[in-house]
Amino acid sequence: MPKVRLLQAAKDSAWTLAVDAIVLGNAIVLFYEVEAGPGKYASFQLVRIVFCSVYMLEMLVRLFKRGRSYLYRAANVAELAIVILASGCVFGLGGEPAWLWRLTVFRSFRIAHIANFADKWWPLKELWLVLTGFSRAAWTLCWLATVLVLVIYCTAGAAVGLSRSAAGEEAEDCFEGGCLDTNEYFGSQARSALTLMQLVTMDGWAVKIVRPLSSSRPLAAVFLTVFAMVSSYGLLSVAVGVLVKSTLSLAKSHGTHASQIRVTEDVETVASLRTYFEASLLLDDRTTITERELRDAQFVPAVAKAFKQLDLPLTDMKELFRHLDKNRKGAITVEEFEHHLRNMVKPSTALDVCSLTASIGGSV
Repeated sequence: MPKVRLLQAAKDSAWTLAVDAIVLGNAIVLFYEVEAGPGKYASFQLVRIVFCSVYMLEMLVRLFKRGRSYLYRAANVAELAIVILASGCVFGLGGEPAWLWRLTVFRSFRIAHIANFADKWWPLKELWLVLTGFSRAAWTLCWLATVLVLVIYCTAGAAVGLSRSAAGEEAEDCFEGGCLDTNEYFGSQARSALTLMQLVTMDGWAVKIVRPLSSSRPLAAVFLTVFAMVSSYGLLSVAVGVLVKSTLSLAKSHGTHASQIRVTEDVETVASLRTYFEASLLLDDRTTITERELRDAQFVPAVAKAFKQLDLPLTDMKELFRHLDKNRKGAITVEEFEHHLRNMVKPSTALDVCSLTASIGGSV
């Protein structure tokens, strides 16, 4: 019986969240271990044993439950390899070399599956939109990054020609106490590309690079300034725009999907109301619904609850019946009741707006 419960737990979200919490705790311990320094590593050995024991138990349960199918995903194979290496280091080698045990920090990437959990839990729906929007835009962002790398590499050649020192020239350019070693920053295309990457990130681009160049190489300073503006506020802004567009598009489609679910639920509720009135009319040997019967039905808890779920714009039964009785006969059939009630719960269309505009004799 305990074995069955343990295996069943492996499928529950509570199990997954517990493992995630342990993995995050492991990452925190690793942080303090590194901060403590090499002299304190031995004091963390007991903590390492506890974490590795828990990881080994987790992997045994998963492998026993899912068998070979657990190894079909590359992420699962990577996690299993990390646990084996870390456990071998802790139990077989006494925790040395420490980097083997610290591989467990890479298990923290499993937190990415929070997107699946957020999709099912409404307090995290905004987080789900951000994570899913980012994953959908990943390929576009990869291509954009490729374009940025090509631009940097191609521009690096021009930056070398404009900025590096010629034979016999000083290798340093200074401006108000700040100096730039042009051979170090622009001595080759690779070094120049790395310098341009610094310009893209706007990390001290003006004080450390552009201003020291401005006194002796003004053309190079202008060129680098234009590059920094275009790359930082151009290409990187496009990247942000791609991510925002993907998230907004996902939010719109997600909202539309939710609206369709609500409409489907409302249609099912209307159908249940029709079933009730059909049974009621059959008992009374009648074929039409009157205003009194509609009003009396509100005393039935199930019917009152169904009308409340529909959230109709008309709550007064007299006004509702007048709206349903289009022909003003004082009675409606169950078919008319269902048809007109469905129209009330459906989202409005462009044709509905045009019809309303024509009926009031104006424009909206």
